[in-house]
Amino acid sequence: MSSTWQHDSKTQDRLYKMLHKLKSMARQVPPKYQPRLSYELLSSLAALLLDDTVLQIVAELTELQHMTERHLHQTRCALLARLRVERDDMVKSQKAIVEKARCGGRIHALPQLLASHGHDLQELDERQQRELQHCNNNILNIIDHKVAEQQSTLQQVGVPGFFPTNNPLDVRVQMYILNFIVKLSKNNPAVAYSCTS
Repeated sequence: MSSTWQHDSKTQDRLYKMLHKLKSMARQVPPKYQPRLSYELLSSLAALLLDDTVLQIVAELTELQHMTERHLHQTRCALLARLRVERDDMVKSQKAIVEKARCGGRIHALPQLLASHGHDLQELDERQQRELQHCNNNILNIIDHKVAEQQSTLQQVGVPGFFPTNNPLDVRVQMYILNFIVKLSKNNPAVAYSCTS
């Protein structure tokens, strides 16, 4: 009986400490968002975080997000490099054609040649801009999909304040809640260990 009471007392003590930390973090959030971080939400979050499971899930989701972001960044950088090479090759080719015309005594054709090259370069720039915009839109769609997956996962494990949404205010509050969880997980060696193994 005594050990059960001590266990309950320790759990209650951990809960109060966790709630105190969460309330302290919530006070640092801009006033616009503080009403959405209610005492009830923070209490539910504190109770949920007594079990390391949510901390580990958030750590894993964070790692997956970082991997996705790195991959998307590399994909975009590769596209930019390819587009730059493509443009440089066209400019080099155009310069060679102009130089050949000058050396070949076709100076009279230069104005038409330069106009044609300018038009070709403009078309290339416009096509590349469309290609880059398509890549950017694809990246945003992938990120939006990942956010929705994370929101759904966190809702399923019972994290208060989480539900699928793209409302900027709700998303910002969810980001604050995630930030709280990440900060608390840094103080938890079991979670830190599981993230690196």
